[in-house]
Amino acid sequence: MRPRRRFFYGAGVSGLEIFFDVDGTLVDSRLHLRPYAREVILRLRGRGHRVHMWSGYGPRWEVAERHGLSGLFEQIIGKPLYSFRERLGEFTAVAPDFVVDDHPEIVEALGGFTISPPGEPLGEDREMLRCYLSILRFERARASADPGPCAGSRYSAESAGWASSGGGSVNSGGGGRARSAG
Repeated sequence: MRPRRRFFYGAGVSGLEIFFDVDGTLVDSRLHLRPYAREVILRLRGRGHRVHMWSGYGPRWEVAERHGLSGLFEQIIGKPLYSFRERLGEFTAVAPDFVVDDHPEIVEALGGFTISPPGEPLGEDREMLRCYLSILRFERARASADPGPCAGSRYSAESAGWASSGGGSVNSGGGGRARSAG
């Protein structure tokens, strides 16, 4: 078994504000929670990040409560459906550092990861793992001014703490793609 690599924040690097969309991102069309969603949120919070839930349908408390997630989010709010950057203040006082959404337009405007639609069968969907690896890469790039002990490390499902399933690589093939913030 490979030793797990840990990320250490450099001086002055704070946690990220990470915003997750709901429909098509955290849950499928039947409102079933996507595999690894809870684990990813818990790991991000454990790394010092602040995780938010937002939706174009408004605050989705019923989804958070249905899956026992409501206590894991800093806020559960609506999100802008157009003029994303310009309209942020109508929904939150916190600017996202990283957005996870199934709509590429908002990811292109704010930066983050465009997640692919939930796969079928849902139990085999691994997009949340790809998302987590993308956030780890963003985290590392953001801290690159002070790379510390993580310099030159590469992330994989195994080094992130998950065993890969089916012998395949979590970050290979099609699916989600990362966009830099800015």
